[in-house]
Amino acid sequence: MKEIVNQKAIDELNSQLSNPAMTRQKRKKILNEMKKLLFLVSINEPIALISDTHIGSKNDNFEYIKRAYDFFNQKGIKKVLHTGDLFDGLCEYQNIYEISKKEVICQKQIDKLFKEYPKGFENFIILGNHDEDILRLDETLIDTLFMNREDFIFLGTNMGYLKWYEKTIVMKHQKGDSVSSDLILKGHAHFFSYPEVKTILRLPTLSDNHPIKVSNRYGLPGFLVCEKEVNNYWFDYYVFQGGNLQRVLKQQTLFHKS
Repeated sequence: MKEIVNQKAIDELNSQLSNPAMTRQKRKKILNEMKKLLFLVSINEPIALISDTHIGSKNDNFEYIKRAYDFFNQKGIKKVLHTGDLFDGLCEYQNIYEISKKEVICQKQIDKLFKEYPKGFENFIILGNHDEDILRLDETLIDTLFMNREDFIFLGTNMGYLKWYEKTIVMKHQKGDSVSSDLILKGHAHFFSYPEVKTILRLPTLSDNHPIKVSNRYGLPGFLVCEKEVNNYWFDYYVFQGGNLQRVLKQQTLFHKS
């Protein structure tokens, strides 16, 4: 699968970092070189943030997806960041063992995306643990997505890096070490959270797979819209509740001090 990140160059720099005799100045220089390679993608306009659409599960909801993208279009937003579990993979089919049947299940999920997913945007995507089900089964199935939908831009599996204006952002699905950044966008948990004492912004699911333990509005399906005005960065947080789209947080400050 083609990746934007030059992984070979990053691996070479990582191997140099393992040298115990390296000076602090040299280490800092190598880390800066790694950052240049990692944060190659640069976006200088408003963005939307979504996660965990789980296409192909009993809880996927294309009404949410289409209404969200209609809203993005009305706002003039054409760049969408997706922090993983685009598909549901084989989660709901654990008792199927035949490879051919698994391939059919995964192909149906990809076909559903091709048929129904909104066009006219650039989607910057990392793959999550459910998407990895498809990768492990047959990597060419995922390849087909990124080859035939040029609006889907693959940033990595479980981890991706980009710059938004002059800020550095790490997109992460589950666990994993990453280089330092101004903000970590995290999927997987299916609920919204952005404590003022941390630099981790958890994204809600855009499906009907709600976390039972989160009973307030932060556990509802939703998305975020992020904008910049002069030197101020902020986001609005929207949820779907009772069939209605509601803004529950307005112009919240981004990039807290850790």
